[in-house]
Amino acid sequence: RAVSCLDGDGDGNGNGNGGTATEPDDSGGEFQRALSAVLNKAGEMHHYAGDVRRALELYAQALDVRKARLDRLGAAPVATEVRVSATLDVITSYAKVSDAQSALGMETDAAATWQRGRSGVDEVAPHMHQVHLANSHATFETLRAHFFSGEATPQGPEPTGL
Repeated sequence: RAVSCLDGDGDGNGNGNGGTATEPDDSGGEFQRALSAVLNKAGEMHHYAGDVRRALELYAQALDVRKARLDRLGAAPVATEVRVSATLDVITSYAKVSDAQSALGMETDAAATWQRGRSGVDEVAPHMHQVHLANSHATFETLRAHFFSGEATPQGPEPTGL
């Protein structure tokens, strides 16, 4: 099951902008985003090679980095481009972690992780029309389809490609 194109730094959000009147300070955000993308790509390599346990470890590390970035943004309004971008990154990581947990037979954990990702989609959905990030709408639609496809949790031995 491949849901692809979501990882990396392709949304053009200008992370590390130091903040503006409408955007929160995301100093260091570009580094955190790049680090989490590398961790996810390394996880995908392990996942495709059949080492799902190691993939899960790497996906979880990427999720931690992404959640730390989102936490650092603090009380920034959800509708800011930096906040939406960071939230989409976290949701993507929830999908990867959930898929790996499911592949390892950790269904209870996978369902809980999947639900956190689904809640993130619900949180960001009302704000998507207010942002103008390259690829963010395609990313959001792919995530929404992933979490609202009618399945209880993502399944399959391969990574989502998110």
